[in-house]
Amino acid sequence: MERTHKEQMNTLAVEASSSIWNLRNFRRFANFTLVYTIGVILWGAYVRATGSGAGCGDHWPLCNGEVLPRPERIQTVIEFAHRASSGINLILVVLAYYFARRVAPVGSLLRR
Repeated sequence: MERTHKEQMNTLAVEASSSIWNLRNFRRFANFTLVYTIGVILWGAYVRATGSGAGCGDHWPLCNGEVLPRPERIQTVIEFAHRASSGINLILVVLAYYFARRVAPVGSLLRR
């Protein structure tokens, strides 16, 4: 027996909603990424306000020439935490881009 177009569309809708790649999950992830990004920006303002920007020296992206520095000064801890949170933020933004490309139809403003 052949299924109608409406039955096929309903089946596709159920399959899409059960997948991790759906619009509802994308919205949650995008909102989380936005809040996290604002937190990183505010943390950067704190780094600037406390003068901790030189806490890791001139060794970018490392901190005092080490991947995981020994926290000898509070400025080093503050600056390293900002560098680490910025790196995590980069990963979240790239994942959000990939996620948007998966859930949005071709030609959608979200994809652009």
